[in-house]
Amino acid sequence: MRELKLHKSIGFKIILSVAIVAVIVNGSFGYIKLTIQEKHLNETILRSASLLSETIKKSMQIDMLENRKEHTYRIMQTISDQKG
Repeated sequence: MRELKLHKSIGFKIILSVAIVAVIVNGSFGYIKLTIQEKHLNETILRSASLLSETIKKSMQIDMLENRKEHTYRIMQTISDQKG
């Protein structure tokens, strides 16, 4: 008998409603935060890869302009030896 009254009480309904809303709101904010974090991580990876690429290109360009073939070949060999 006591259990039936608990489920029908206004206090229980309010607490249940607040708990459900809190879970939905926290879940939504968590999802949005993870999406934004993933976007920033991808931008950082692209920026880092671009910076590394430009550094390698400029190093090779200087070596080629100064006719240092062995340096250029060593850079290319080092890059080709990298995994991934």
